[in-house]
Formats: sequence, structure tokens, C-alpha cells
Amino acid sequence: MFTKSIKNAFKKSFDYSGCSTRSEYWYFILFSMIISIIANVIDYNCMVHGFLPIVGFIWLLVYSTVVLSLTTRRLHDINKSGWFQLLVLIPIIGPLVILYFLVQPTQENKYCENIEK
Repeated sequence: MFTKSIKNAFKKSFDYSGCSTRSEYWYFILFSMIISIIANVIDYNCMVHGFLPIVGFIWLLVYSTVVLSLTTRRLHDINKSGWFQLLVLIPIIGPLVILYFLVQPTQENKYCENIEK
């Protein structure tokens, strides 16, 4: 399930339609945290040896495109528009509301049909 979720997230990096399950979303977040730690270690070692630390920046670009579409599909899974991601711009309360949305179970909705639950 873990590898299937990661492959699916990357395969649909530019697909903002449809839905993503709760497990698919959180498995990708776990994967991205692991990759971020590895990228930071590599960047630190590059800085120590006088090289430009660019691995973390490259991962940030990849991560940003994937997580934006994945979060949109996750919000669709709970019958919310992807535009709700803009709530993150509201200090303190916005990220908490988004987190609440992202942990909600799948709901019947207009955005997706026949999704694996």
C-alpha cells in the first residue's frame, strides 16, 4: 500500500481532478518527511565540504508540485473544493482547519466515484 500510494501521488502530480484517500495522502507525507531528512543531511555535508547545497531545493520543488495536487484531491475526497487550501494563509487557525479537513474520513461526494476506500 505504501509504495502504491507514493507511485500514485507522483503519477498524478499535475492532476487536480478526482480524489485521494486518507491513507494515500498520509503515506506520501511520511515519505516526504523521510526524503526531506535525507536531503538535509546531504545538503549539510555539501556545505561542510564547500559545495552548493541544492538537493533540498530540488526536493522542495518536486514536493511542492506533488503535494499541491495531492491535497486538492484529498479535499475532494471529503467533498471540499481544492481552493480550501488557501485557508493556510490565515495565521494559526487556517493550518489547523486544513489539518482537521485532511484527517476526515472519505465522504460520498460529487468529485469522485468508485474510489477505493
